[in-house]
Amino acid sequence: MSLQLRPIKLLFALTITLSALALAACGKDDSKSSTAGKSESTEAPKSAPMASAKKMASPGETQLFWGDTHLHTNYSPDAYALLTTTADPDTSYRFAKGLPVIADLSRSRIQIGTPLDFLVVTDHAEFMGIVPELAAGNELLGKTELGRQWIKLLGENKGSEVVNNMLALSQTNPAALLPMNSVEIRKSVWETIVDTAESHNDPGKFTAFIGWEWSSMPDGRNLHRIIFTPDGKDKAMKYLPYSLLDSSKPRDLYNFLTKTAEAAQTDFVAIAHNMNLSGGSMFPAITVDNTGAIHVVWIDDNPGNWEIFYKKSANNGSTWTPIERITWNSGFSGNPSIASDSNNKIYIVWNDYTPGNWEIFFKKSN
Repeated sequence: MSLQLRPIKLLFALTITLSALALAACGKDDSKSSTAGKSESTEAPKSAPMASAKKMASPGETQLFWGDTHLHTNYSPDAYALLTTTADPDTSYRFAKGLPVIADLSRSRIQIGTPLDFLVVTDHAEFMGIVPELAAGNELLGKTELGRQWIKLLGENKGSEVVNNMLALSQTNPAALLPMNSVEIRKSVWETIVDTAESHNDPGKFTAFIGWEWSSMPDGRNLHRIIFTPDGKDKAMKYLPYSLLDSSKPRDLYNFLTKTAEAAQTDFVAIAHNMNLSGGSMFPAITVDNTGAIHVVWIDDNPGNWEIFYKKSANNGSTWTPIERITWNSGFSGNPSIASDSNNKIYIVWNDYTPGNWEIFFKKSN
């Protein structure tokens, strides 16, 4: 049966979520911790030594690095609406490296207790950097009527109103936003993101990854992915971040990443973000019957509507039966769970909105 997790969402930029990257295995290291507080120091605290080319890990040895793969700055419209108006990518990298910075809301001086080993600033690809560019009076944006309206509102300290207007138009009249999403503007903002990461990357001491967040939310289901690359500007400027405005379908994102990786001779890491808010869209459900056969159900919107699908493997996943569509309903079908009994009968239950409200549906094998 699938496990439902309690939704948790971090809302503020510069909130550090520690994540571990291990070359061989994962473990807990209590010697490195992250705290932010007032400091009069103008230097970064001493960081734990990282791996270097001169001293490689021996077979079986674990090297554990601490960092953050999900952080928004004022380049993300939602962060700007939450009053993150001055914490830009440069501020974020400085904070991660242990340098003192000025907090947005309190305007106090803060400094992390122990520097991180790595950071990727993952601002939303959708209208990345547009709000601070408007606040700075960007000439290209100021040539549009909408841009002039928003520049005026920002001058009146009404940034939240600008972001809310932007989000509303994305649903009701997305064509009105096209001037804000031109290749020229996107390329300029992306180059700033890339150059900032490059300026803070310090091999052997601190790794500044280049990345972004793809922010698809069909029918309110969170399908976000964090995307980053281990490569530098020479390859990162050969593409622009793929966004919800390009497609809301995960398969299209992965097709883009596959083709771009080949064309630019680069690599990408894609991490599913806030899966517990996906309405089951990121969670296949699995059961194993008494014969050892594996049964899997999941949801997919390939038919044009979210439906339940099923397949089976009798040889530990080496081969699979053809995909079988379980639902043919007009409403959203999601959150499937699957179980088998002692006679190897299969039972599938899911939530369905076809009746006009959420109901539980059920099917079993013959």
